Amino acid sequence: MVFTPTDWEGAYTLASQDFFGGDFKVCVTNHASKYYGQGVMANVGYFIGEIDANTNNWTGSFIMAGKENRTGTFSFQYSSGFSGTITEISAGGTEREVTIPSTSQSSSQAPSDLECFRQDTSILDGTAQFSFTGEWTGSVDSIRIHQDSTTDFISASYDYQYSNGVLAKGSEVCETVALPSGKYFASCQFYENGESDPYQGIELLVAKDSTSY
Repeated sequence: MVFTPTDWEGAYTLASQDFFGGDFKVCVTNHASKYYGQGVMANVGYFIGEIDANTNNWTGSFIMAGKENRTGTFSFQYSSGFSGTITEISAGGTEREVTIPSTSQSSSQAPSDLECFRQDTSILDGTAQFSFTGEWTGSVDSIRIHQDSTTDFISASYDYQYSNGVLAKGSEVCETVALPSGKYFASCQFYENGESDPYQGIELLVAKDSTSY
């Protein structure tokens, strides 16, 4: 059977392999004679790279949410599902390779842009410029972000109203990661004080276009 890069689009369920695993939503963008694959794994990992139209292999880089700033590279091969390797690279340069066994495609329906963190073509091809610095509105009432131009770190504060009407104030500390298209990705840890027991967790920021993420 002959496969094409767009066959990658859909949903997969990965067996847990050394931290990597869970639901994996993949979308494909065909732009300027290139096929860009983008995917979100278990709501905490973002994978981006190019799919070779001749071999249908997908190679690229990944970032995981959280203060550890876990990043690395991957190489996946497709055949009605996929298999391959993930190479995690520590801050000190140490590599750890994880083998992803053959995984079947559970759905061929294209995910929504949010489900796969699809970036616009202007970000993918580098024609757009993006900065996290500014005041943003969206899923939270207001978030104010400052990206230090001399380091890889981002600080943010925000207001958030829960469904029960309780107003929370939160803060985030993030570190940007330089993937091939630029420093448009950040792994974060957040804290909220709006309930009797404060919340904390991890978050992943990915630029959508020049004015949104």
